[in-house]
Amino acid sequence: MQPLSTLFVATVLLYSAGFVRLNILAETGQNYTWLDALQILGTAVSGLLLLILSGAVMTLGFMSMRLAKVAQGSETAH
Repeated sequence: MQPLSTLFVATVLLYSAGFVRLNILAETGQNYTWLDALQILGTAVSGLLLLILSGAVMTLGFMSMRLAKVAQGSETAH
């Protein structure tokens, strides 16, 4: 669960940084460079990963809580 959570947080940070930078770039009216194109691509990929990873993180979180309840119940039964 820890590697998936770390990947999710990194993806959120990458997406947020790209979103903020591209909004600032759009306001300045400068021409786009290759670096800007790569950042747009990275922001788009991280946005797609957010859709996939958010479901996985939520599912694993719920399953982890359910497993903890089952483990706690089995400890009290003994």
